[in-house]
Amino acid sequence: MENSLESILKEVMALNSGLEVLHAKSNEAQVMKAISEELKPIAENLRIYCDMAETCIADDLWPLPKYREMLFLNNQA
Repeated sequence: MENSLESILKEVMALNSGLEVLHAKSNEAQVMKAISEELKPIAENLRIYCDMAETCIADDLWPLPKYREMLFLNNQA
């Protein structure tokens, strides 16, 4: 779990840095290229680490719906 938290924090910092650089760009094509080539991979890694963290925490200690629960919410009757 500790490694997941460290990885989450690292990816959040990288995403924030990337967003700062992104806001400095004025060319829309450069913005879209930066999102797809730089920010999307960071967001994908962040998702992986967050999913791992969700599996390490007991349901009664996690007050928010987990991703897997939200994903299948429409299937529940």
